[in-house]
Amino acid sequence: MNPAGVRLELPLGPSVNKSDSFNQHAKRAARKEIHAYSMSVLWKCREQLGIGYKPFTGPVRYTAVFHYQNKRRIDLDNRVKPLQDALSFAKVWVDDKQVDDFRIVRGAPIKGSLVRLYIEPCIWER
Repeated sequence: MNPAGVRLELPLGPSVNKSDSFNQHAKRAARKEIHAYSMSVLWKCREQLGIGYKPFTGPVRYTAVFHYQNKRRIDLDNRVKPLQDALSFAKVWVDDKQVDDFRIVRGAPIKGSLVRLYIEPCIWER
C-alpha cells in the first residue's frame, strides 16, 4: 500500500453515454475508444509514477478535477466509470471496488482538456 497519496494528470476520457447505444456498431466503436483511453492512461501512469509503482491495495479515496477546453456544460458523472476502469487497468489500484469515497470537480477550462487526480488511502473503517 502507498502510505502517501499520488497526483496524476491524465487525458480526458470518453463519456459512458456513447457506450449505451442500441446500435451494435456504435457500441463496438465505444469499446475501442475506451480501450484506447485505458492504454493512454496506462502509459501516462507509468510515465508519472514509474515502472516499479505498487498499486493501492486497501480502500482509497480520490478527487478528480475535470478541465474541459471550454465552458460548455458537460455531465461530469459520465466520465467517472471510464476513468476508474482505466486506473484499474493501469494498476494504480487493484480494483475500482476499493474506491470508498470520491469527489468530482469542474475545473477551469484549459487548452487540451485533462483530468487532475489526487488519490490517497482511506483511513476510516467501513
